[in-house]
Amino acid sequence: PVVATAATDAARLISNRRTRHSGSMNPTARVKAILFDPVVAWAVIEKDVGDPAYVLSRYVALLALIPALASFVGATLIGVIAPGGGIIRAGLVDGLLGAIFSYAMSCAMALVLLSFPL
Repeated sequence: PVVATAATDAARLISNRRTRHSGSMNPTARVKAILFDPVVAWAVIEKDVGDPAYVLSRYVALLALIPALASFVGATLIGVIAPGGGIIRAGLVDGLLGAIFSYAMSCAMALVLLSFPL
């Protein structure tokens, strides 16, 4: 009976981890919750169990796209106003390379912070 109880407890723990990872909240809903009700969202996130690879693939990958796309749009489509009154825009290749670099550095920094918690 003791072995059976331990086996069922282990199976239940594994099942809870899979359920928690697969169905607790999709990334889009998590981002909306962080943006609109951060106190509650961070309380839920604090209870989540996740290794760095899981967090990186589910949340950071999605959230890191926001500033990368914004910098691409800002650099290539909108541009900046120069002191003489003209508008300076980056080329498409330069803007794309900047966005890729921004995305990669955001993911790398999140991985470093997840690997070495404060």
